Amino acid sequence: MNDDVFMRTYSRRVIYPSSFSEDDIIINDIAHSLAYMCRYVGHVSRFYSVAEHSVIVSHLVQPELALYGLLHDASEAYISDIAKGWKPLIKGYKKLEISVMKKVAKRFNLPWPPPIDIKRADTDLIECEMNTLIYNIPDGTDMLECWPPEYAYHKFMVRYGEIVLPSPTWG
Repeated sequence: MNDDVFMRTYSRRVIYPSSFSEDDIIINDIAHSLAYMCRYVGHVSRFYSVAEHSVIVSHLVQPELALYGLLHDASEAYISDIAKGWKPLIKGYKKLEISVMKKVAKRFNLPWPPPIDIKRADTDLIECEMNTLIYNIPDGTDMLECWPPEYAYHKFMVRYGEIVLPSPTWG
């Protein structure tokens, strides 16, 4: 292991991949990174962030799975993403992705492995995204707004707050 290799996050944390742990995971870093990361390796008709995708997934699943929906791509904040067709060609990538996601799950007290409903919502959304952002076929729902990065960060953090700090019931 090489402790000289590190990365800096948006919050100015120094992370050593050789000793990466759930203590290194900060929600602001995830939100910022995903807000500035474009889906489909940028091969879209307009900018569409992983953060916006994640917020939508969090709304597509049952309320008790919303946090998992929001964080289902959180590993990308630390190791980026590889286009689907290339992943199997990069030795060790899938194992690394799973390792990081297990740490995310532990950090946010989420079960492992992820519930199947998360993958279903993610897969269902992909069809809409592909049609709208690649083939320019309107989906009729206006579900994809293509937020600019600063707004995507804001919406991600607001959604996180809605999930982890639900409003009190009055009455």
